[in-house]
Amino acid sequence: MTTLVLIITAVLTALIGGLFYAYSCSVVLGLGKLSDTEYLNAMQNINREILNPVFFMSFMGTVVLLP
Repeated sequence: MTTLVLIITAVLTALIGGLFYAYSCSVVLGLGKLSDTEYLNAMQNINREILNPVFFMSFMGTVVLLP
């Protein structure tokens, strides 16, 4: 049981780390080329769309399982 929890925790942590890495290597660079108004609209849309069950379970799963 402990091994299964460790594997799930490692996978969730890797997924969140990959999300942050990909975001900083691609999305941030693209957003930097937008005007202020376009940047604001894009960030608001990104913030709305990231709030979904898959992200929530991945992000909060690491919080619950890591300790």
